[in-house]
Amino acid sequence: MGDFHISDKVVNPNGTATGTYGSRGMQLSDTDYAIHGTQDVDSIGGNVSEGCIRMFKEDVEELFDLVPMGTKVSIEEGVLPDDLVIPKERFSLKTAAGQTNPDKVYDWLD
Repeated sequence: MGDFHISDKVVNPNGTATGTYGSRGMQLSDTDYAIHGTQDVDSIGGNVSEGCIRMFKEDVEELFDLVPMGTKVSIEEGVLPDDLVIPKERFSLKTAAGQTNPDKVYDWLD
């Protein structure tokens, strides 16, 4: 829990969309924590990570496109809505140059 900001954004962390972190990752305040996808979709919503926020592919890709670098992120307990709200149409941007980082190895706490 706490206040963070998006300090890094990457498409296909560690060079793959099918790895541990899914197709998108957003690092939180230069820490070992991130908001990212996952290949283990059954783990989403459970208390199974070491501090990262795991999201479904379509959700993390939409969030990635919506939030710019530096966006403030507050993580708190007990603030989730009772019902899921899924938009009829997803927001999506075309992948821009420089959104992959093949020279960096991401080792978030998953």
